[in-house]
Amino acid sequence: MTKRRASAIGDAGAVFVIVALSLVGLLVLVAIVVDIGTAQQQKTTLRGVADAAALAGAQELSYGSAGQTSASVAASYVRRNLTPSSDDPLCTLVDSTCSFRLAGRWTTTITTPVEGDAELVKVTICEDVATTFARVIGVGSINVCGTATARGHRASGSAGTGLMIALNRTFPACNQVGLHFASSSNIDISAIVQVNECGPNALMTSGSQVITTAGVTVNGGVRYSSGAVFNPPNSLADNTGTVVADPLAAVPEPDTGLTTKPCGRPDVASDPNLPAGSGVCTYGATETFSGDHTFWPGIYGARFTIFGSGTYTFNPGVYIFEDSLTFHGNGYTVNGDGVLFFVKGPNNHTAFEGTGTIDVNPAATGPYQGLVFFSSRSNCTGLITFSSGSIWTTTGTLYGQCASVHMTSGPTVNAGNLIMGSFLVVGTTNLNLSDSGAGGTVPLTRQVQLIE
Repeated sequence: MTKRRASAIGDAGAVFVIVALSLVGLLVLVAIVVDIGTAQQQKTTLRGVADAAALAGAQELSYGSAGQTSASVAASYVRRNLTPSSDDPLCTLVDSTCSFRLAGRWTTTITTPVEGDAELVKVTICEDVATTFARVIGVGSINVCGTATARGHRASGSAGTGLMIALNRTFPACNQVGLHFASSSNIDISAIVQVNECGPNALMTSGSQVITTAGVTVNGGVRYSSGAVFNPPNSLADNTGTVVADPLAAVPEPDTGLTTKPCGRPDVASDPNLPAGSGVCTYGATETFSGDHTFWPGIYGARFTIFGSGTYTFNPGVYIFEDSLTFHGNGYTVNGDGVLFFVKGPNNHTAFEGTGTIDVNPAATGPYQGLVFFSSRSNCTGLITFSSGSIWTTTGTLYGQCASVHMTSGPTVNAGNLIMGSFLVVGTTNLNLSDSGAGGTVPLTRQVQLIE
């Protein structure tokens, strides 16, 4: 054998050894990557659990709960997601932090306040994820953690501050106006205002006016007119991205399945489906009432109009108007306790006009507690008008999920909350909204969001 041939054989053997060792190294590397991928997947799972727990704790903070309550709720969410069959862990804050271990596997740390910020709650969940292949290099586990921080903000204002919410949001088009102040007269809104519309003109002002509120939060932008001023100066926050969900979305619409039409005439035989004392009759195309009159709850099938002076009393119960509802004229007085006015859709108008006074309060119990006016969720093309010096006084909430509200010529609304689709405010308008908690229908505006 020549030296050259022997050298070639030796080189081939060396290459084989190198390739073999490289393959072993590559297999080890692939195996380690598999273990790292498994650990990363578990880290993502832990982050999802931490997100849910932090948001739950932040929601408690937005309710005004103490930090200890927030931490306990967050700990409960961790337990429910990781070990649903076990009991809630003990989480007692010491120096703003508590720690606990679940099933000998997950270590959780909850902190609130975070660095002195009482609106924040931080949740960190860690786990040693066992390896399969990395053991060959002496790595038996990989420690991973999922961390989330959330903020729970309770809007400024006392517990008795009411809400004015413009619910409409045209995302992704974002091309509508949620609240338009079109006036050169000053506007006084004693309430927290929330506009959900997302476009650049979500809130518009036209004319020179001072707009006084307890605070305004706009999801989108604001288009100012020359001379428009918000008071106090720092009360407006625009382009916040904040959207308030409809707080009354779960309230069912009243049953409109009855076929008889009670119209407040007690001399007519009672309908067994209605409260005692109700009368039954059939309306014509329009029903207009003048002078003193007393009404009973039930379905009113015609265009219902109160016109002119007189005292109009509504007995307790639910009043379903299948067509328009109008209070019009001068000197009328409308009163009632335990009452809900429900205007059916899809294209029915409501008008509170003239120099009359409406003093109607909601039920304190039952499915409509705290709710005094309800425009059907299908009634999106009908207008609700407050105008000409009319005065609404109620402890309850006026609600129309997609309704358009026009306020013109000096109306006054003293109510708990005003929650509608959109608003146009023209001329001097006084809104005094102070949710007294009668029925506890709507909370203060709250913002809950992940920040890390």
